[in-house]
Amino acid sequence: MRTLKLILAPALLLGALALPAVANTAPAPAPAVENPGMQMCKDNPQKCEEMKARREAFCKNNPQTCESRKEARQARRKWCEQNPDKCQKLKDEQAQRQERAQERRDAAPAGGEKPAGPPR
Repeated sequence: MRTLKLILAPALLLGALALPAVANTAPAPAPAVENPGMQMCKDNPQKCEEMKARREAFCKNNPQTCESRKEARQARRKWCEQNPDKCQKLKDEQAQRQERAQERRDAAPAGGEKPAGPPR
């Protein structure tokens, strides 16, 4: 599941960047944050550079994985060009999932302790 997230997140991010460049129609209204990844890089350039370095190191050690991810991103971009409405719906759903996950992280107690849940 983590691998799927690692594949989808960058692909959607890159797809979001490429879509307006190839679309012949009027762009959809921009979300509250145009591109969360780019905003993170503006807010914390050092962290962004660290993430880039980790990705480069990972790809150096796992070239086949990175190549397959690149191919998947290209296929997804092509699909998005052919299905812009469905693509936007998927992007919106992903953004909502990420917002909910961030809310859960923000609400989590400090120190990595999990909140007490219902007894099992």
